[in-house]
Amino acid sequence: MLYKHFDLVLFTSDWEGMPITMWEAMVNGVPVIAPDVGGFKEILEENNCGLIYEPGNLTDAEDKLLKLLDNKELITLLGKNGRTAIENNTQRKSLFSKLKSLFRSND
Repeated sequence: MLYKHFDLVLFTSDWEGMPITMWEAMVNGVPVIAPDVGGFKEILEENNCGLIYEPGNLTDAEDKLLKLLDNKELITLLGKNGRTAIENNTQRKSLFSKLKSLFRSND
């Protein structure tokens, strides 16, 4: 499981639906930084588990990245919030269980 080595996940997509990588990061307690495209903002801000930047604005993305890298407590809080959001959401519980099994089988 590689996520145990990550402090955060940074998306640089110009467009996106609802990427499985975001859910994988959340399951593993890793905060996400993503552009305001697709469903990122809805999930990350609603659950306070990541930061959103203006699409195409790499300066904004860099600012968000440095904000997290300079604040380990915030990384921990956002990561915990993401994992809790998945564990507590009844529609996602089966996804959490499946992802958890998948990651455990790859250790």
